[in-house]
Amino acid sequence: MKKLLVLLMVFTFVITLSACITDKPGVSGADEYQVSQTDVTSKVTGWDLFTNPGFRYEIRFPESYGMESDGEGGKLLKLYKEEENINLALLFRGHINFVNNYTLEEFYQNESENLFDLYEYEDAKLDGETAVLFKNVEKNGGDQIIDLMAIDRQSSIVEIEIYDTENEDIKTILNSVNFYPARNKSAN
Repeated sequence: MKKLLVLLMVFTFVITLSACITDKPGVSGADEYQVSQTDVTSKVTGWDLFTNPGFRYEIRFPESYGMESDGEGGKLLKLYKEEENINLALLFRGHINFVNNYTLEEFYQNESENLFDLYEYEDAKLDGETAVLFKNVEKNGGDQIIDLMAIDRQSSIVEIEIYDTENEDIKTILNSVNFYPARNKSAN
């Protein structure tokens, strides 16, 4: 009986411990964009790094990709599948939110078209941050269908327009996103 009790306790401990051990969060809740952190780490070795201190994130992307940004801390970052900047793959767009402090739903009701009413969506997380993934969003008058991930950073909202939804590099890029914690106001 004691052996059975000890075995049961060890089994419970192992299950509890395995539930506590997690990889660094990448994408969660949006199954089609999830990649294991082990795969991300091995794939991004040697990739370029882009840091946006204004919206407090960094991403890695292949050297073969083209990049356009409106400057350090800027609101726009475009990644293209080729260096010639022809085929847009991802677009990052930042919105200042510290004045209104909108939730994502309030943001889309007040500052944009209400994507919550127009498109299918699911809750997600990106690097541990609260996000929503909108599916099959129409761009350019319906000429283009994309997925759009909106991340609530509280003092800002970051939108990621995903143009090439089947590309494995895109999935890895999304899972390489690293958000920095909010600035400590008393440190300034």
